[in-house]
Amino acid sequence: MTEFSPEAYYKHGTSLALYRPIGEMKDYWEAYWGQDDLKPLFDQARQGRLGEFEYPFSKYLPRDGVILEAGCGKGKYVCALQARGYRIEGLDYAVETIERIRQAAPDLNVRVGDIYAIDRPDGHYDAYISIGVMEHNFDGPEAALAEAYRVLCPGGIALITVPYLNFPRRRLYRRVPEMHRLELGNGLRFYQDHVNVDHFANCVQRAGFTILDRIPYGLLGGLVRDWRLGRWLYSHHFFFYRVYQLISRSCKRAPLWLRKDLSHMLMFVCQK
Repeated sequence: MTEFSPEAYYKHGTSLALYRPIGEMKDYWEAYWGQDDLKPLFDQARQGRLGEFEYPFSKYLPRDGVILEAGCGKGKYVCALQARGYRIEGLDYAVETIERIRQAAPDLNVRVGDIYAIDRPDGHYDAYISIGVMEHNFDGPEAALAEAYRVLCPGGIALITVPYLNFPRRRLYRRVPEMHRLELGNGLRFYQDHVNVDHFANCVQRAGFTILDRIPYGLLGGLVRDWRLGRWLYSHHFFFYRVYQLISRSCKRAPLWLRKDLSHMLMFVCQK
């Protein structure tokens, strides 16, 4: 499936829901991640490069504590953080993907598991990472937030990222109809929410967390996804390597107000 498959948007409570022609979510991710060769991914990750997460990971993750990435996918950040010397574990429900990680990088501490029923006691972890996971639950983030809170020790840090209602998505939200169904008759199925920032913050706080910071990232991703010109350029392969690198560097230097209005994702830095 390409980045811009047939899709539709609907209001989903205070969020903007994206529907795509996918089947069960777990099967979708197994197939999506199964397209990639993991060895070059890990070869690069072992250099310890964190990209746009350099600042929040370096600032907020404990150097000596135990960290969980809940919903680790292909294990890129588990590998990069381990290369930095962090005590990091990865958890994901994608059985085949976890097995592929183990074959490609047997030194990584990853396992099959459920982010809604993590197989560790209360207060086990010093930090919890969730990158682009909680938005994929049609019923909302509350159950995942409650479990994150449970497994963190007092004072523990949670870094949670979700796509959010940036400026163009807020405009789109006002135009689309309401929808409260997981599946549609035309083959589309709920894929993810773009969350209302205030509503998601309230969910985080009701779970018991204190929000320390909100960090927008993925400005280039927002421009490519939310603007017609960006989608057209991307689909026509204008973003070859050197152009992509130039635009990416410019996006990282963009002022905060611009990143807040147009970025694809928002990281909530939370503390128990």
